[in-house]
Amino acid sequence: MRAAGIAVRSTPIVYDPELYVLKHTKAPAVLLENGFHTNREEAALLGQADYRQKLAVAEAKGILEYLGIPWVETEEETDYQAEARAAVDWLTENGIMQGNAEGDLMLDQPLTRRQFAVLEYRIAKLEGFV
Repeated sequence: MRAAGIAVRSTPIVYDPELYVLKHTKAPAVLLENGFHTNREEAALLGQADYRQKLAVAEAKGILEYLGIPWVETEEETDYQAEARAAVDWLTENGIMQGNAEGDLMLDQPLTRRQFAVLEYRIAKLEGFV
């Protein structure tokens, strides 16, 4: 976590096998607390997609290190990622998807039915159906 630039509390790590979520699982488990909603600064950080991604990568690296599996950095896009990027680019270039006032497309957010209806309507207009 520290290597990823994530603040680590000075509270020591607690090993307590009697914790319910650890005791009542059949799989190997670890309990991670990445922040508390009662702490405004931590809650604000947890609201940021890039911070959550940083946490996820740090946790994945820690788990792999524990298991003795090397972390492999990759810059290659999967077919799915390339297709998703092409789809977003096409929708944006054709005025179908515009994002919020700041231009954020909010791609990490779920799509509402209203947003879906607007996307469908804009595509139908573009194709001359409306």
